[in-house]
Amino acid sequence: MSYVLDEFVIYRTPDIKPLEEENAEGERMTMKIQERGQKGQGELELPSAVYVSFGLKNLSIPANPPVCELILVFDGVLRSGDKTEVVHGVPFDVLSLGNLATPTEHNLQNQIWIQSHLGAKAPVSGGVWCELGTPAKDYAKHWEAFSWLAVLVKYVSDALELCVQRQQKVTLKYFQHDFAAEMRKHHGSDPAFKTWISVYGKGNFDLC
Repeated sequence: MSYVLDEFVIYRTPDIKPLEEENAEGERMTMKIQERGQKGQGELELPSAVYVSFGLKNLSIPANPPVCELILVFDGVLRSGDKTEVVHGVPFDVLSLGNLATPTEHNLQNQIWIQSHLGAKAPVSGGVWCELGTPAKDYAKHWEAFSWLAVLVKYVSDALELCVQRQQKVTLKYFQHDFAAEMRKHHGSDPAFKTWISVYGKGNFDLC
């Protein structure tokens, strides 16, 4: 069972330490952390996709945490048919990507879901999920960054599936020289792929 979540904002609760405090504790930062954006609801901050990806030590949620310790929450408008419901501060910790390892599917449109804590406990098979639709205007840049990374995960999984089908050994050389070309072969006609590869801005994925 699922709903569409539009006009959404995903943000963090205050117990996540500021980046300055993490650095002061000796955390090794392997990449430059980008601007995290403006404040969200009340005193809560919008997380950037980069920070959510690399600040992992602060994203673990203890079993049965009190509400004040929850890490990520969302606001938005739930839609089901012609019915809508505005929601605020809904805690969640599960995200699901569809179309993985499926080279015949070109993108992740309508294939990214989150599940709230209450949704996971709903008395229906698989629980209740929220399909992420259109973000709120002030969250759009964060969602764009996350979406690019999510699609990269999809294309990497597609590439691995194709290599498995060919019984081809996958090495770093494959991603440096063949990955982009193979993804163009399978997904090049898709507008979403064209946008995705243009953001990367290079002919291949040479990581050296």
